[in-house]
Amino acid sequence: LVFNYMKRGFFIIITGLFLFLGGSCTKNLEDKVDGTWRRIDVTAPSSSDFEIWKFEIGNFSISKFETSTGSTTLQTYGEYEVKHKKLTRRYICITKSSVEYWQANFRIRELTKTKMVIYRDTGPLEYLEFIKQ
Repeated sequence: LVFNYMKRGFFIIITGLFLFLGGSCTKNLEDKVDGTWRRIDVTAPSSSDFEIWKFEIGNFSISKFETSTGSTTLQTYGEYEVKHKKLTRRYICITKSSVEYWQANFRIRELTKTKMVIYRDTGPLEYLEFIKQ
């Protein structure tokens, strides 16, 4: 009888620990994603025009910067969230977008303080690389 109570207590402690750590991992991941990212065009790396992606507290925007004119044009904006799926899969889920094409789940392949690589896991293939601004 005492052994059953010990097993139950151990299970409750372990469950609580996993819930706590899971929540803090998501917050840490959100902190890494938040910020301004310059997209690297992997199909034309020498291009002087580029996109700026901004992620900030659940909101995102994509703007295009044209070097020849020095102008920035807003292309889309909306809302996003960071999610964990199956413990090891991390996603940026664009839940609302002014351009429907961008409303999708992007799996995070690599994420450091200075570099992010994501790809769309359904629909048209998108492989995107960024450096932090």
